[in-house]
Amino acid sequence: MRKLYGILGLFFLALAGCESLESTYDEYTGDGPVRYVGGCTDVAVESGWNRITVKWTNSLDPNIVENLITCTAETFSYDTTVAANVAECEIRGLADATYTVTVQGVDEQGNKSLAEPATAYGRPYTYAHEAVMGFTRGISKHFFVCDNLVLFFNTWDSNIIDFTLHYTGTDGEPKTYALTEEESAIGHVLLEGVDAESEVVLKRRGRIAECPDEIDFEDYVLTNDPVLMSAFKLAMQERYGETEFGAAFLSRTDLELDYDIVSMEDILAFPNLERLVLGKNRYMGTNNTMNLSEVSDYDESLWCIGVMKQLNPDFVVERYNEHYFPSGTANITDMGSGNLEDLERMTFLPTDGWSVACEPQVAGFESAYLLDDDATSTWRPLQQSGMARSFELTIDMKAEQAVDGLKVVQANVTGTDVNFFPMWANVEVSTDNVNWQSVTYVEDNTLGTAPGEATLVRFTQTCNARYIKVTVEDRRFDTSLGSILGDLIPYRN
Repeated sequence: MRKLYGILGLFFLALAGCESLESTYDEYTGDGPVRYVGGCTDVAVESGWNRITVKWTNSLDPNIVENLITCTAETFSYDTTVAANVAECEIRGLADATYTVTVQGVDEQGNKSLAEPATAYGRPYTYAHEAVMGFTRGISKHFFVCDNLVLFFNTWDSNIIDFTLHYTGTDGEPKTYALTEEESAIGHVLLEGVDAESEVVLKRRGRIAECPDEIDFEDYVLTNDPVLMSAFKLAMQERYGETEFGAAFLSRTDLELDYDIVSMEDILAFPNLERLVLGKNRYMGTNNTMNLSEVSDYDESLWCIGVMKQLNPDFVVERYNEHYFPSGTANITDMGSGNLEDLERMTFLPTDGWSVACEPQVAGFESAYLLDDDATSTWRPLQQSGMARSFELTIDMKAEQAVDGLKVVQANVTGTDVNFFPMWANVEVSTDNVNWQSVTYVEDNTLGTAPGEATLVRFTQTCNARYIKVTVEDRRFDTSLGSILGDLIPYRN
C-alpha cells in the first residue's frame, strides 16, 4: 500500500510540473480552485520612427484566445488585442515619450494574466529624440560671400542616404547640390551664383544605428549669420577688442593675424576683405626664423585664400617673416622681415630710477635686468620640477604716468633656454599698489616666443598709473619647469 501511495504522489507531482510549464496555476479557496490565465514572457520593445514594435513569447496555456497589449506614458494610453498565436505588435503614431508596455493573455471569459512579468519599456525615435537632433548635418560650416556659397563638410557618415541642398540661383532658377562621399572627402566646395536673399535648405535622409527605419530629418536652413571659430574670435578680441562680431566688424576691408591658428577659413566671413596681413605684429628682428607662426589646417587655409582671390581679384595677402606659409606660396606677397616700424614710432618711457618687485622672490634678481632694454640681461628664476609657478613682476615707475601699452621682450638667448619663454602675460595697472585694474582686451595676452622678440601689449585706452603688474607662468621642458624674460618697457603711442 505504501508503494502505491508513493507512485500516486510522483504522478501528481509530474502533473504539477506540466502545469507550471504552461504558466498557469490554481489557487484553492473556500469555493474551490480558481484558475489563473497563463502569462506571456520575454517582452521586448524595438524603437522605430514614431513607432515601437513589441515582441514576446506566448504562453502554452490552451485557454488563451487573444493577447492584450497595453501602451502607456503619462497622459497617453493605448491598448489593442491580437490573436493568441501572434507574438508581435506594432504601435504607430507615437509622440516622444518613454512608454510602458505590457502583454497579457486573455481567456474566453475575459480573464487576464498577471501583467508584471510581461512588462517592458521603449521610446520611439522622433524629431525630439537626441539621437535624431544630433544626426550629422554633413555641412559643418558655411559662408555666403556676395553671390556665392562656401561649404565645409564633416567626415562622411555611412548612415547618410541622401543630403541635397536646395537653393535659388542668381538667375532666379531653382537648383540643387547633392553632397557625395567623394566631395565630402575633399572637405569644401564653392557654389557660385547663389541668391543669398532666397532660402537655402538642406534636406537629409539617413539612418540611426539602432533604428530600423530610414528617416527624413528636419530641414536645415542655412542662414547668412557666420559661425566663427572660438580661437579666431579670441584672436580678433586680442587684436581689435572685438566681442560682438556683428555686421559692422565683418564689413572690414583689412585684417591682421599674428599667432598660431587652426585655420584661416573665417576670413570668408568678411565679404569686403581686400587685405590680409600676416605676422606684421611679431617683432622678431631681421632674419629671425625661430618659432614662426603656423596654421594647422594648411591646405584648407590656402584654398580659402584662393577663393577670396577668385571672388575678388584685388584681394592681397601680405606676409612678414615667412609666417604661416613658405616663401613663394601662391597668392602670398612676401614683405620680408622689416616690420619694425611700429617699434621705431613708439615713445618708450625712460626707466631710470624705476624698480621691479618679483613675487615670489628670485635669488640674484636685479630690477635693471628688466628695465635696461637689453634682452641679453635676463630675469631667470632657477628651474625646478613639480608644480608650475606663477610670478608677479611689479614695475614701480615712482610717479603716475600716462601709459598706452607695454613692450614685453623675450630673452635673447640660445640653447635649451628658449624652451622657457613665457607664452602669455597678464597685465594690470594701479595707482596705489593695492587696487588693480585690467587694461587689455583679453586676460592672457599672447607673447611671441622667438629669442629677443618684442610683443606690444596694447592697452584698451591711455591709463594713468604708477604701478604695472605683469604675471607670467613657468613653462615645462623635459622634466624641468622654468621662466626667462628679457625686458618690460612701458610706452606711449
